[in-house]
Amino acid sequence: MSLPTYDVPVPALRHFQDLPGYCGAACAQMIIAKQSGSTPGDQQQLYVVNDASWDQGMTPDEVADRIKSGLSNETHAYGQAADANSRTKVMRHVAWSMCEHGLPAVALISGGQHWVVIDGLIVTVDAQKRKDLQPDVTNVFVRDPAPDLEQQHHNCDMPDEGPPPHAAGDLCGGEDRQEEEFEWAGWEGAFTRCENAGAWLCQWVALCAPEKGPCVPPEEWRIAEAGQEEGTGVHPWAGGGGKPADPPLDAGAFLEVAKREFARSAVRYRPVWGKAIASLAGCVPLRVQRLDDDTAYDLLLLEDKERRTRLLARLDARSHRLLHAVVHPERALFEALSSLTSQSGRLVWRPCRESMSPWRPFVEANDQHGRREYRLLNRRSYAVLTVHRRGTGRCSRKPNG
Repeated sequence: MSLPTYDVPVPALRHFQDLPGYCGAACAQMIIAKQSGSTPGDQQQLYVVNDASWDQGMTPDEVADRIKSGLSNETHAYGQAADANSRTKVMRHVAWSMCEHGLPAVALISGGQHWVVIDGLIVTVDAQKRKDLQPDVTNVFVRDPAPDLEQQHHNCDMPDEGPPPHAAGDLCGGEDRQEEEFEWAGWEGAFTRCENAGAWLCQWVALCAPEKGPCVPPEEWRIAEAGQEEGTGVHPWAGGGGKPADPPLDAGAFLEVAKREFARSAVRYRPVWGKAIASLAGCVPLRVQRLDDDTAYDLLLLEDKERRTRLLARLDARSHRLLHAVVHPERALFEALSSLTSQSGRLVWRPCRESMSPWRPFVEANDQHGRREYRLLNRRSYAVLTVHRRGTGRCSRKPNG
C-alpha cells in the first residue's frame, strides 16, 4: 500500500562548536538564529553548565533554557520530548512540533555525548487509517556542530588558546551546500538512549517547541506516494548481533549497491540529492570497524565523472543497507578520506571526544615503541579515545524502539 510522503523542511544555518563540549551551545545558536534571523552572541555566552553530574557539555535543561532565553516569541517554549520506551514516540513529537512551529529540533545522540540540530524530516502519514495522524519518520536531516577539519585540529592541538578565529571560507553561519541525512536504520544507531547520570538516564531525549497534538503537513510539502515496496519505509535495523561483517565488495559493486540504496530512499525526492545521485560514476570504499560494538560499516566516497559532485554514504557492512549520507561534503574531509586508502592500519571509529562523526575515522596502528595509537584522518595521534559517559554504564533495559 502506498502512503503519502511529506518533506518537512525547516533549514537552519550550521554553526560549528567553538570548543569541545560546546555542541549544545552551538545548537542553541542555530535555533535562535533560525527564529530571530540574526546570530546571537558568542557561544561562551550560551555555554552555561550548572549540573556538576555532567562533567562536560550541557544538560537538556541547560540547552533548552538557553534556547528559550533567546527566542523572541514566548509561545516557542522549548521543552523536552523524552521517553524511556520509544524512540518512535519522541520522533513523532519532533515531527508534530516542526510542522506546527516551523522551528528545528535538537537531539541528544551517541548515548548522551553529543547534540545535533534536526532541520528536516521525511515522513509518511496514513490519514485514512490513523485518526491521530501519527507520522512515520523515514529520513532525518541534521546540522552537526562538529567543527570542520582545521578547527578540529586547532581545538585538539591548542585547547588552551581558546576558539580559533573563523576563516572566511569555513561556512560557519553562512550558506552551506552540505546536507546530511540519516535513514531510519542509521538514526536508530545514532539516536540512542542517554547513558549519563541524572533524570535522563536510559531515555531518548530531544528538544523542540511544544506540540499541540497531531499536525497535518501542508499539501505543498507532499513529495510522492511512497510505500514499503519502494524502499522508503522504515528499514529494519540489520546491525549488531555479533556476526562478522561480509567481505568488502569491489568499487564497482559498491557503486551499484549505492545506486540501489539511494533509489530505495525518499531522500532522492529532494532536488539537490536527486541530481547528485543521478550523476554518480565513481566509488572508493573504506571498511571501518566500530570499537563500541561488534559492527562495521562501509564508508563510500562517491563522485560524478568530472569529480565536481560528491557524496559520502555509510552502509551496514553485513546487510549493505544505507544508513547515513552527506551530499556536497566538506572538500578537505573528502580529500582526507581519499588519502586513507593507501595507508596501512585498520580503520576504526567510535563516538568520542576526539571524533563525534563517523565520517572521521581513525587509523589504528602502533607507534615506534609498539604502543597502539589512533591517528585521526592520518594527522593527530591519540593513545586513548575519550568517552564522556557519566552514569552507571550502558542501559540494560530492552527498548521498544
